[in-house]
Amino acid sequence: MERPDPVWDAAWQWVMLRHEQGFTEPCPTELCAWLEADSSHQRAYDDACKLWEALAVSQIAKQV
Repeated sequence: MERPDPVWDAAWQWVMLRHEQGFTEPCPTELCAWLEADSSHQRAYDDACKLWEALAVSQIAKQV
């Protein structure tokens, strides 16, 4: 069993929040601060965004 990854979990939470609530600014202050705090945060966020997009494409493909 894999150990939980708090950076990945936080990145995934930010991605879900972005898509559920929508952001009125390109990078909310809290998200920008988190991304800038450590380079691993940006990598995890980018990976989480890619996963979100892949899941969306998969769902669209199932509907066709």
